[in-house]
Amino acid sequence: AALPHLIASKGNIVNTASTAALQGIAYTIAYSASKHGVAAITKGLAIEFAAKGVRVNAICPGHVNTAMGNSAPPPGDVDWALVMRNAPKLLDGMCEPEDIAELFAFLASEKARKITGSLFTIDGGQLAG
Repeated sequence: AALPHLIASKGNIVNTASTAALQGIAYTIAYSASKHGVAAITKGLAIEFAAKGVRVNAICPGHVNTAMGNSAPPPGDVDWALVMRNAPKLLDGMCEPEDIAELFAFLASEKARKITGSLFTIDGGQLAG
């Protein structure tokens, strides 16, 4: 329903994916699958609507200092070696919500007019290695 308005205004979409779209994470299969879907939708829509002037990108946050970002893995028999495999290797702690908001603002701005179909990781180095 929004696409005709986005086309008319040469607007843009900034989706929220996750670093879970870029790597496997133990105990988060459904969440990871949904974020892979967001990444695929982002790229597909970017291709479909680029000629109409609509940009589509996604932000892939890592661990963010929120209730969700600070939650523990599911209770029960948890293999902590698998959990810690994805423990953040962060620059100066977890990302704050404001860090993510700044990237959203940039991607929605005219300064990002040549960016479409991209997945932007903001994770403080979590996926660096």
